[in-house]
Amino acid sequence: MPQNAQTCKIGIRTLSMLCRQFLESAEREAVLKARLEERRHEKGSEVDLLELADRWHAPDLLNYSPTFAWERQQPTAKQIAVLRRNDIELALVRDRGHASALISALFAYLETIPATEKQKRYLRFLGHPNPEGLTKREAARAIAEYKH
Repeated sequence: MPQNAQTCKIGIRTLSMLCRQFLESAEREAVLKARLEERRHEKGSEVDLLELADRWHAPDLLNYSPTFAWERQQPTAKQIAVLRRNDIELALVRDRGHASALISALFAYLETIPATEKQKRYLRFLGHPNPEGLTKREAARAIAEYKH
């Protein structure tokens, strides 16, 4: 068989595998969205892990499994305090490593929230050159800097 034909076969196999992975990923996402939509109609304000993973764009939270021994221990008092302060149900937390993953995902999500209109108006009033591109946390830090 000529080398070009072999290369073409390998390329087709690779492309086929990538398409299959893409379809599986899209299928998983559709199933997660459907499960979330089903739960929206249920009463109660308790947020589950599925909703957090979707809201924070952190699907790894669903399939978390501890790797190191320290990750299997109970969450620390500081982790519990951070989770409570951010209204995360402690029953969702499996162990110390899972708490760490939740907190990391939470902080990453908080860094993406855009500044509020009130923050933008106040920063314009204070003379900030570009409040439009700031996140909520960046705007809060900038306001604190202007005040001091």
